[in-house]
Amino acid sequence: IAPVSVTLGSRAYPEHVQETLARRAGTLVWVDALGIAREAGNLRAANVALLGALSPFLEAAEEEWHRAISAHLPERVQSVNLTAFKLARELTLAGMEGSAP
Repeated sequence: IAPVSVTLGSRAYPEHVQETLARRAGTLVWVDALGIAREAGNLRAANVALLGALSPFLEAAEEEWHRAISAHLPERVQSVNLTAFKLARELTLAGMEGSAP
């Protein structure tokens, strides 16, 4: 998700940001949150997609995430957000398996 200043055209997105961050970070996961949200059915689910990508790095069980998402979102958008969460989580887990030594 591009910063607002980049989206509005007042600043350019930094060059080589992915390579720079990869050198500096212990673990780096690139997530196309908007693409995942689009696939899930609603671009507004991008934030929940980011939670899905983050979730494997935290101690909460997947079911706890599902309960929290369901408890804080209107019923009409729960399904699409849970789908975005699941897609992002699965992509992150697959990426972590692919990067293991």
